Amino acid sequence: MTTRPIRLKRTGLTWPMVGAALLALAQTPSVLPGNTAVAAADGGIDVAQRKPAVEAAVNADDSHLDALYKDLQRIRMLAFQETRTAAKLAAEMRKIGFDVTETVGKTGVEAMSLTVMPALQWNQTANPSS
Repeated sequence: MTTRPIRLKRTGLTWPMVGAALLALAQTPSVLPGNTAVAAADGGIDVAQRKPAVEAAVNADDSHLDALYKDLQRIRMLAFQETRTAAKLAAEMRKIGFDVTETVGKTGVEAMSLTVMPALQWNQTANPSS
C-alpha cells in the first residue's frame, strides 16, 4: 500500500480548523488499517477509513475564509471591543458544526467539536485518574 501526504492549504483560518480535526482524530483510539474486528471491540476506529474524510475536509473549497480573514483584519481590534469579530467567528464555527459559547470573558468565543466527545469518554474509561 502506498501512502501520500495530505496536502494542506495555507489559509489563515484553515490551520486552526485542520488542527481541531486532526486533534480529534489523534485522540480517538485507533487500530492498524483493516483490523475492523479490533476497532469494533475496543470502540476504536480504522484510521485508513477516516483518511479520505480528513483529506476532503482539508482540501475543501475554503475561498470564503480568505474574504473573512481580510474582513476581520481591516478593522481595528481594541481590548474587549471585538464584538463584531467574535460574532463572525462564532457564526463560522457554528456553520462547520462546532458547539459555540459566546461572551466568555466578555468578548471571547469558545468552540467545541462534538466529534471529540467519544474520544474523551474513551480516555476517561481507559485512564480514570485523568
